[in-house]
Amino acid sequence: MAESRFFRIFIYILVLIFPVLSNLIPHTGSVVLVLLTLAGLPFCFSSKNRPQISGKEKAVMWAFTVFFAVYLFSFILNGLFGNLEDPRLKYLDHRVRLLFIIPIFFLLQRVKIEQKVLWYSVCAGAAVAGVYAVISRFWLSPGVRVGGSYHSIAFGDLTIVMAFMSLAAINFFRQKHNAYAVIPIAVFLLGAIASLLSGSKGAWIAFPAFAVIIFFYLGNLISIWPRVLICITACIVLFSAYNIPGTGVAERIQGMKKELSDYQADHRSKNSIAERMEGWKAAWNIFKQHPFTGAGVGNFKSIVLRMIDKGERSDIIARYSQPHSLYFYVMAECGIIGLLAILSVFIVPLWLMFSFARKSYPQRDIAYAGMILIIGFMHFGLTESIFGRNINIGFYVIMLAVVLSNLGIHAGSKRLVENR
Repeated sequence: MAESRFFRIFIYILVLIFPVLSNLIPHTGSVVLVLLTLAGLPFCFSSKNRPQISGKEKAVMWAFTVFFAVYLFSFILNGLFGNLEDPRLKYLDHRVRLLFIIPIFFLLQRVKIEQKVLWYSVCAGAAVAGVYAVISRFWLSPGVRVGGSYHSIAFGDLTIVMAFMSLAAINFFRQKHNAYAVIPIAVFLLGAIASLLSGSKGAWIAFPAFAVIIFFYLGNLISIWPRVLICITACIVLFSAYNIPGTGVAERIQGMKKELSDYQADHRSKNSIAERMEGWKAAWNIFKQHPFTGAGVGNFKSIVLRMIDKGERSDIIARYSQPHSLYFYVMAECGIIGLLAILSVFIVPLWLMFSFARKSYPQRDIAYAGMILIIGFMHFGLTESIFGRNINIGFYVIMLAVVLSNLGIHAGSKRLVENR
């Protein structure tokens, strides 16, 4: 099956516009996710047209499949025993979407997506988000947290990931001209500004891990002392952002301290810290009661309401159907098996990235971008049930598929050269 030129261009355009539009226009991410999935399905069911993939790539596909299988098993098991308060398939919807990485990966492998598509897409996404954030914060809605297409948390998470992924494009732009290396640096600053203006504290906690990744990434480009100087400069920039009125950074951090203090004084204090602490405790209690297979898919809210009636938890979390943590959420619904499964969705592709990070350009650069994507989402999952939002699922699935396909294409090219 030879793909037409129009088909290839169409797929390239979808991947290019995805990081920009999904973060700014509602439902764009879901539309692109579905289109790419439908385009890739024929390659899943045709052994003749299915691209050859490595054992490590198969392991990544299996990690996503096993996670869905665990949720399906929990749903069926708890359903048979009558434990499900609301046995509807809608509770499997977000988990099914994670499986879309398989047809999308096959599709991108088949059309041989080029690395420039990856770099242009994340750079454009971070740059446009930065410009939009500045205009929104200081002109359109002064003093209001920047929210993008859905929510300030998702906007802040995705922009900081794209900002740091853009730094891994330095080599790509430098190959064209040394002066072009300034492009990903400028894009990074715009993306970082966008994340800061979103006020998303859950995104900011990933900064140290990202800084360490970039520190090692730059090891092949510059010596140790310039890297140390860059780190010092970054710290000065963050300190300045904290002290500059209008950014909202200082207010968010001071507010977090006050919220924690209020919660410690009175567990019924209604704020984001209190809601998270109460949600985590509730999920932990559920997990202890159902440690192996969990309490069942979609049961979190109903169990929490019973806890509130008994006085075991504060009513500040009565309106939530999740505990504001991906890991606690999965533990409550699917037990320890679910926790191991969700960790594999991150750790297995991260293991693949580490193996490619030891190689030369361009695989090394692409692998570092993949590390930032995965480790970023691992951090975001600490304080947010990130796979409860379609925009987060779409971003992780599509961008990871783009990274994996780029690595696979370059690895395949090198094997062909070595075999000649």
